[in-house]
Amino acid sequence: MFNKTYSKGSVMRAGAAIETLNDCFEFQIKKFPVEGLPTLSDVQLHNGMSDAIFNPDHKHKATLRTSFTNGAMNVILRHSYDGNPKHFNSFCKEAFKAAFDKGFMMNHGKLMYKGFNQTKHISSKFWVLGEKWGEAFIERMDL
Repeated sequence: MFNKTYSKGSVMRAGAAIETLNDCFEFQIKKFPVEGLPTLSDVQLHNGMSDAIFNPDHKHKATLRTSFTNGAMNVILRHSYDGNPKHFNSFCKEAFKAAFDKGFMMNHGKLMYKGFNQTKHISSKFWVLGEKWGEAFIERMDL
């Protein structure tokens, strides 16, 4: 009743795939661009936190980029998942920990999962674009 229905191997595959995406995302997005997707320099904070708080254009661009990357990660997670649908969120949390927890003072998995889980459907257009791009990424990287 309380057992997880997904395998440890699927968690490791998903974690490795997300880590690969994270490591080569900027290179991949330059090689396989998406029309309308803000660049990394568009979403970086050039004026400190004031950009994040008081600049609506910056917030909008960050939202689009986050929605896109979350869509791509969602496809990767679903591609690796082998369990019951009701355990998918638990699986995602473990996969993010596998990808982003690197030891003492370098454990970012919980934070990354929280960002993924809370901002899922902010821009459905870019979420779907991210899913399509993520499917192509899976094929390109043979994941």
